[in-house]
Amino acid sequence: MRSLLRTALLPACLLLAACGQEPQVKLRFDESIREGAGIKGTYLDSLQRLFQELGYRPGHLRYSLVDGDEQALMVRLQSEPLEPVQREALTARFTPILQAREHWPATLEITGIEGELPMPLRTSFTAQGQPFMVKQENLSAFGRPSSLEEVFCRIEVKLNEQLPALSFQRARNWGDEEHPGSMGEIALDSENVRIPARLRFSDPQLQKAVDERQVEVIIDNDDYLTSPIKKLVFEIGSMGKYVLIGQNTLLGDGYHERCADLAVEVGRPFNLFMGQGIDRLTAFELLDNEG
Repeated sequence: MRSLLRTALLPACLLLAACGQEPQVKLRFDESIREGAGIKGTYLDSLQRLFQELGYRPGHLRYSLVDGDEQALMVRLQSEPLEPVQREALTARFTPILQAREHWPATLEITGIEGELPMPLRTSFTAQGQPFMVKQENLSAFGRPSSLEEVFCRIEVKLNEQLPALSFQRARNWGDEEHPGSMGEIALDSENVRIPARLRFSDPQLQKAVDERQVEVIIDNDDYLTSPIKKLVFEIGSMGKYVLIGQNTLLGDGYHERCADLAVEVGRPFNLFMGQGIDRLTAFELLDNEG
């Protein structure tokens, strides 16, 4: 579903020196939040909900883009100075988002379960990737003019350091409690000898999402283990069944946005880099007489 954009005109009072006396927060995001002469409505909606939850009256809030920086805005909170408990609440709400970003770029290490692997397997990557869709494994469907197929959402990320040729298969039939989603088997050569192994991510929230099988990690070069691994794929889940007319229909309007929405619903770390909301925050500064 395409996000609706709404414009917030820049309040004139924020341009006056007197407004600097009023408590404000400066927020910076990892993408442009500008739409026309104002701010994207999706970001405004997210911020309105957040500040209401913190006890601020919507009618008192004033938003302004920062001059010369399309990724930053100022929010005037109220006319009177903040109480210490208010400053603490603001810091407690924004700081965890910034702390979550400290784990990126993240690292992935593949380790043996029953002993050391023949070689060290370690790489790093960012969560910024491209959503794409794949249909259920049914190659005969491409030979028909149209077909009803189940479509899956996947996020592809590029590795900073490529891994040697390998294939990882999650242990689908193992018990969830004793063997989480990060455990499986890898094959390192064309003889397809599979070795029990585990995926270890430096980001604890990503590790949790994988262990709890909210997402599935796919590591495979699809060429019979003859070339290095240059990407990771995170399968978010099924998008349902669609009538597809040829392979190109998988990339039709709305599919990419729906896939990104599914990733954001999983939460961190995906909502740190996808979607349009408060989790895209990269910097927070409280400006008041005590700041």
